[in-house]
Amino acid sequence: MWLNRLQDSMRTSLRHYFSEAVVAYEEKPREQWLFDYPAQVSLCGTQIWWTTEVNIAFSRREEGYENAIKDYQKKQVLDIIFMILMEVVLKFCRIKLPDFRTSVISVLYF
Repeated sequence: MWLNRLQDSMRTSLRHYFSEAVVAYEEKPREQWLFDYPAQVSLCGTQIWWTTEVNIAFSRREEGYENAIKDYQKKQVLDIIFMILMEVVLKFCRIKLPDFRTSVISVLYF
C-alpha cells in the first residue's frame, strides 16, 4: 500500500519536472538548464529537444536552406566541446562536482 503511494508520488513529481524542464529549455543556457533538474529529467528533456531541433533542421533543408543540417551539426559539436572544456576546467581548478552533476555530464557525452 505505502509503496504504491510512493510510486504515485514519484510519477507525479517526475511529470511536473518533465513539463517544467521542456518549457525552460529555451529560456536558459543549456549548461545551466542541465543542472536545474534531476539527471533523468535532463536526459529525457535533452532527447526531446534534440529530436525537435533535428526536425527543424530537416524542415529548413526542405525549405531550401542547403546548410541547415551542417549548421545544426556544428552547434552540436560546439555544445559537446563546451561541456568537455567545462569538465576539464573544473578538474584543473580542483572543483568537486556533486555526483549528480558528474552523472549528467557523463550521460550526455555518450
